[in-house]
Amino acid sequence: SDGYKRGYTPKLGAIIVWSDVGEGDGGHVAIVEAIHSDGSITTSNSAWGGSYFYTQEIPNTYALSGFNFLGFIYNPIIRIM
Repeated sequence: SDGYKRGYTPKLGAIIVWSDVGEGDGGHVAIVEAIHSDGSITTSNSAWGGSYFYTQEIPNTYALSGFNFLGFIYNPIIRIM
């Protein structure tokens, strides 16, 4: 174990993780910047070979085209009351 807590509920500052559904040799991660009342989230992203930085709203299913949602890795430094 690496000591990082994980789960399926978004928290500010958490890393959301997806695996690639294609060849299985990649994936995508992003940082949760906002959690909306409908359960959707806004993330900060950067893409290999693509945009250096962009934000994106993700639906409350956490679905991202071409990827499987794996969960969240929680940042132990961020304490939200």
